[in-house]
Amino acid sequence: MNDRSAYRMEEDANLAQARVFLELLTVRARTLTREIGFAHRGDPAVRQQLQSELCTVRRYFDRLHRRFPETTGAHGNRQLTAAHGYGIPARRTAG
Repeated sequence: MNDRSAYRMEEDANLAQARVFLELLTVRARTLTREIGFAHRGDPAVRQQLQSELCTVRRYFDRLHRRFPETTGAHGNRQLTAAHGYGIPARRTAG
């Protein structure tokens, strides 16, 4: 194995790990968004803590997308690129 193929294998492994981490972050962002929606009438400190964590998750998303641009756009994981809309909780309906 030459240096170039070893480097490519390492890059592929890093990209695969980034995709897994992005999937985990997507799940966490959805959970936080749901919890923020449920906390709208609760303790303002709890809501602030949840929003702070959501901001941290967004920063991780941004960093990973900058480091691995392959994770965005037409060739990236489409489910993950949609995760940038997670900041606004969905309205709940009665019933």
